[in-house]
Amino acid sequence: MIKSWITIFDVALAGRVSFISDSILDATGWHPEELIGKSAYDFTHPEDFANLTKIHQIYVTKQVMSTLVSCRFKTKNDGYIRVESVIHYSYDHLVASTYILDRHSLDHKLRLNTVDEIFDCLPGGSLQRVGTWQISQDMRRNNLHDQYNSGTISDEHEKRCHLILNRFSDLFYIVYASKYAKDMVGDHITKGASVFDLIHPDDSNSIRVQLNLAKKHNIVVKLRFRPMKEMYPSLDGIVSSSNDGLLLVLRPLHMTLMR
Repeated sequence: MIKSWITIFDVALAGRVSFISDSILDATGWHPEELIGKSAYDFTHPEDFANLTKIHQIYVTKQVMSTLVSCRFKTKNDGYIRVESVIHYSYDHLVASTYILDRHSLDHKLRLNTVDEIFDCLPGGSLQRVGTWQISQDMRRNNLHDQYNSGTISDEHEKRCHLILNRFSDLFYIVYASKYAKDMVGDHITKGASVFDLIHPDDSNSIRVQLNLAKKHNIVVKLRFRPMKEMYPSLDGIVSSSNDGLLLVLRPLHMTLMR
């Protein structure tokens, strides 16, 4: 299995790390506590820094559900390794599953086809943006500079929450829930409960299949379910996977009546 880990950092441009999982030690030599409170971008290559902060503002202002970003990450021995991160916007935090990049792996190729946006920080300071189905029309109309400086980007941020799930259990126990999780699924959400305790029984089997698919290939999977407590009629979700667990981001499902 390719080395991978989870990071949670804030939406402010500094991107200060509030949590990072244990597998970063094996991958980079850094102990998690050495990164807590520091900017995630302080551990990237200087040539990538400006592009990463620009991308940061794009996926915060556009509230992108899943962005795949590749860059160079600094190891403790002062070397660099190329990594790719699936980054999810989750209201007051950004959450990421990060992998050692292997462009020939099946998992990498599957990730390319399951995210909303793709950015590749290239040597020399160049930035390559790759369109996906969701943004292909948008890319025809605008370039990266236009979107970064556009006054049309909405400042209204929707409430979202994120969970870390135990990947080593078929019940996908909740290891961590962000502070807005109760607003999404109700007061009954607790650490150590199964994620299926939150999901309507009629939707449990399909969600189980989707979570296992994400776990098997470390890919991004979009899902939708009715919560047990009807805070909202349905929730949209997106899940990514790492060696240390599954990241699940939830938001209310927006429905419009068409006549």
